[in-house]
Amino acid sequence: TITSNTFKLKATNTGAVALNIGSYVSSAGALTLSNATGVSVSVDSTATFNNSIKADLASTITVVGGADIGATISGAAASTISLDVGSGSFNVGSTALTTFALTNSGSVEISSSSRMSGATTITVDTQKMANLSNINTTGLQTLQISGSGTLAAASIGSHTGQANNLTIS
Repeated sequence: TITSNTFKLKATNTGAVALNIGSYVSSAGALTLSNATGVSVSVDSTATFNNSIKADLASTITVVGGADIGATISGAAASTISLDVGSGSFNVGSTALTTFALTNSGSVEISSSSRMSGATTITVDTQKMANLSNINTTGLQTLQISGSGTLAAASIGSHTGQANNLTIS
């Protein structure tokens, strides 16, 4: 049985922060990591990650493990955000974002309130539907989408190109 663990974590330490969420847990709540320079969250594939992460000084934010997701991930200074998830929906926001990477085993959708317009590289490896139609970019230079299985598909929002060369593969 999955049980819910709703908690608030507020940390002001500097340096990298690593969080581990164990098996058969539904994690929810706010993670405010004010001074963290990097955030890494490992979530067991049998768990669910429904947290909000706010890490404004982190240059990298990573969520791995293949768990289902219902999260909001924001970091004003985050240049790289990487997600390896099951299925679900999420918000992503960073005014400094240059690289966004998504690996998903189930269907996922990025919500309309996501802020990723400055992303220059988006990489998606999907086994089912990756609905990124709410991502609108202005400086995208590389869009790479791959997938396996008969249900692998992806959609992406609009691109108003400031980039001279957009490579799509």
